[in-house]
Amino acid sequence: FISHYILTMDNYYPKPEILLEDATGVIKDPNVSYDGKKVVFAWWKSSFGSSGAKIFEIDVETKQTRQITKDPLDLQVGDYEPCYMPTGDIMFTSTRLYSMVNCAYNTVGNMYICNKNGEWLRKIGFDQEATFTPVMMSTGDVLYSRWEYNDRTRISASGIFTMNPDGTRQNELWGNQSDFPLMKYHTREIPNSDGKLMGIAGDHLAPYQGEIVVIDPQISRNNYKGNENGSIKLIAPVRKAPVDPSTAMSGNSGGKIKYLFQFPWPFDTANCLVSWREKEADKIFKIYFFNQDASRELFAWDSKMSVSQPVVMDARKMPPLRALQADYTKETGIFSMVDVNFGLGAKGIPAGKIK
Repeated sequence: FISHYILTMDNYYPKPEILLEDATGVIKDPNVSYDGKKVVFAWWKSSFGSSGAKIFEIDVETKQTRQITKDPLDLQVGDYEPCYMPTGDIMFTSTRLYSMVNCAYNTVGNMYICNKNGEWLRKIGFDQEATFTPVMMSTGDVLYSRWEYNDRTRISASGIFTMNPDGTRQNELWGNQSDFPLMKYHTREIPNSDGKLMGIAGDHLAPYQGEIVVIDPQISRNNYKGNENGSIKLIAPVRKAPVDPSTAMSGNSGGKIKYLFQFPWPFDTANCLVSWREKEADKIFKIYFFNQDASRELFAWDSKMSVSQPVVMDARKMPPLRALQADYTKETGIFSMVDVNFGLGAKGIPAGKIK
């Protein structure tokens, strides 16, 4: 059975309650509404056949589910990683652009947005590679990961980006030119931390698992050789992040980075819920409360399958709604040009040298 569970703590003891289960399908990517009463998620039912998952919503109290997205006419697609927007819309990742990555037969997912009923569905990014895992920040920005080959190596091809909930103002936040980590994903804003992030440092062409990192974009927007400035650190336990991936990643070098963590949910810069396995040989992940010195408490587990993707069910404050910039009644757009001689990337470079 693949299930969503609600776990309530009664003093020391966890009490699980089944929210939804499917004996033959896949249920994943839960995202809780701001009032804590509904959950939007991706569900692949066996009845979908070769078509991928679709976006569904469940009412926590009544357990009633409804389907939000469906296949376009004569096509089969996968919709996943949904996220509630403060606009009332739902942002998600989808394969409906029908594109492949440059280096392999892997389907590309880009991000889309629709209203709560799946209407007015539209693409909000036009990337040749993947954009994925959208989550909301307290600032009203959407935080997401972007995989892109242009102007970087084919191995270190991932950065953390932000955009407005309507898809405008897409911009790099951290690590777009970083040598370590090669891949950045499962990133979330750390509450009450002045913009710090917690996420997973992973390897190229590896499972979406790795080490927990804490990132401070205000110190620096990248981590690279000659720039060991502390904008990123490894935790659980705390240690300095390397800048040379060849000495850090486990795939080719037997380095220090292991594939032990996934899907951290930060409470502050030192504590989180996270899926963890003790050894890479272990096949089953369990959900723990971890702190930065690697002290931990087991929360949820199963003897036969992994327990993963922890989210907190409490109602939470809705972030501010940014002014909507996308006007779909118009057939033209506004583009801006920026002087590249200004900014951190041009520090120390004489004016006129950049062509």
